Amino acid sequence: MHAFPDQYNPVWTSMSRNSGESMPCGGHDIGLNVWVEPDAEGEGELLLYIDRAGSFDENNQMLKLGRVRVRLTPNPFQPGMRFRQELKLRQGFVEIVAGEPAVTIAVWVEVEQPVIHIEVAAGHAVALEARYENWRQAPRTIPYERRHPCASWVSYPGTVTTEPDSVGFNGDAVRFYHRNRSDRLLYDFLVKQQGLEPVKEEIPNT
Repeated sequence: MHAFPDQYNPVWTSMSRNSGESMPCGGHDIGLNVWVEPDAEGEGELLLYIDRAGSFDENNQMLKLGRVRVRLTPNPFQPGMRFRQELKLRQGFVEIVAGEPAVTIAVWVEVEQPVIHIEVAAGHAVALEARYENWRQAPRTIPYERRHPCASWVSYPGTVTTEPDSVGFNGDAVRFYHRNRSDRLLYDFLVKQQGLEPVKEEIPNT
């Protein structure tokens, strides 16, 4: 396999307005959106959307696992200060260099196990605060015109609902997961709708 020359690495010299201006990064079965977004005062925070292969809900909709927000103190992401974000294609990670004196952040995912790394290097003391954010906290109806992520429901005239996630603590860790309701699986609904229950065991659930 030919290595990507470094000249093809995407490089940004300003923070992003939103997740639409994020860089991809991944490893093993994990994919990330990585970006730095300023608040109303112009001070930035590192943000990650996390996705994982096979994270389908009861509607066969692939869900993001959530968002991680990282804030550094002192904050290197300030208006008018140095900022450089680079996607290192050959090495497979995102590097962010910001502030005066400079702080370097490396975001990468292991290839042999699903582990995300956020590494911070600086010549001075830096405190890091990481927060997990989740927006599926209650059942939510999916509008008829927004069902493309769960394509099998696109023409269904009834109500389609995304169920909430479970978020809690396990010691010092945050534990979050989405448990598919066994009474609401799309596979079972489609088999029944099409009158295929007599041959259900012969139909792969993929």
